Amino acid sequence: MNISVIGNRYNTNYTVDNKTASHSNDENDFANLLSSKERLHNKIEEMRTNIEAGKVDFDPVFQIGGKAYTQEEWEKLLKYVDEVEEETQEAIEAEQTMKESDEATKSEKK
Repeated sequence: MNISVIGNRYNTNYTVDNKTASHSNDENDFANLLSSKERLHNKIEEMRTNIEAGKVDFDPVFQIGGKAYTQEEWEKLLKYVDEVEEETQEAIEAEQTMKESDEATKSEKK
């Protein structure tokens, strides 16, 4: 991480890896710049540790809307949706059969 400070007591520019934050514009710019860099560095270190420990699945992940799914998770979701759709269709058909038999019974009584 390269950090440089240029300026005087009234206007100071901080540069962290070619990104500049001005102390005179917003005192939080520099803190945000550093905290973002630190968070990124921490995440990279966490990923490196997990990879070295063998705790990482290398299954590709696909972004679908606001959620990401592995191939296995996507297939499981599709299977569930298909099962619910089949159950719903069976319930609709059973209801239609009951209505038809009720109508047939009513017309026979007349």
